[in-house]
Amino acid sequence: MEEETSEVKWWERLRRLSWLPAIGAVCFLIVYFVTTLPSGIPILLSTIGSTVFVVWILAGTVDVWLKKAILRDVFKATVGYLLPPELKPEMEWVYKQDIIAIKHRQSCKLTPLENDLVVLRVTINRTFQNVSQHMAKMKPTLAIDEWFHKERQSQILEFGYTGSNGKNFGCKRRDYTLNIEDREEKEVELPPRATFDTWFTYEEVKHINDEHFITFIYPTHSPFVEVEAFEGINIMVGFAMHKQHSLKTVGMNKYELTGTLLPGQQINIRWYRERESQEWLKLDEPKTTKG
Repeated sequence: MEEETSEVKWWERLRRLSWLPAIGAVCFLIVYFVTTLPSGIPILLSTIGSTVFVVWILAGTVDVWLKKAILRDVFKATVGYLLPPELKPEMEWVYKQDIIAIKHRQSCKLTPLENDLVVLRVTINRTFQNVSQHMAKMKPTLAIDEWFHKERQSQILEFGYTGSNGKNFGCKRRDYTLNIEDREEKEVELPPRATFDTWFTYEEVKHINDEHFITFIYPTHSPFVEVEAFEGINIMVGFAMHKQHSLKTVGMNKYELTGTLLPGQQINIRWYRERESQEWLKLDEPKTTKG
């Protein structure tokens, strides 16, 4: 069966079924122009003509809505039967996700700073797709933490998306976060199967033994993360989901997760000085005594 996309555009369905009103028109033309038809034939042809017009309208409009309603009911019934009550709302929430990040590339760079601090620069490029059969809305946004180090403040260096240049944006401080200003014009509409790109770069000042995590509003498929650090620093990358064991190492400090992060599931980067880790591990070594 051919996949119906773009909201199964009802006018497109009507165009595909244009042969139905053509049949109806022929029936009415015969009744109107042919006066020598046997008794009862005009009534029959008029009935057929009216019927095919009604079928044409229903097939292009109501049929689509009925199919969607039936699918929703079947899904809810299946979920309600198979899952325990505690998981039903969560599964329905997953089912309602309309927009997915189909591409996520994240690069992180650690640069040493004075007083055992580091500057973490993060650059992320994401491509979103509307995977539903209807128009969906999304609003590109970003919020990062301020850690109140006197050496340097957190800052958003670039924030762009399809239709923007990545330079003209405003930031607002809120308690301990730096947020992109909430502007109504930033909300975008995505037709079914359409894609939308975002990219941003920001910096945070962290300790030399520390971690960084980020969460997203939309599901993220197969995220890719790479980390660049300076000598003496070890790196660990983690994804807060059940397929962490299937994490692929595709190079030095480069990782790709085969799976999809749900909204709120984080990407975590942990770094530490190798020398201090080795000294800490030695504390558990048994002490030997000289005889």
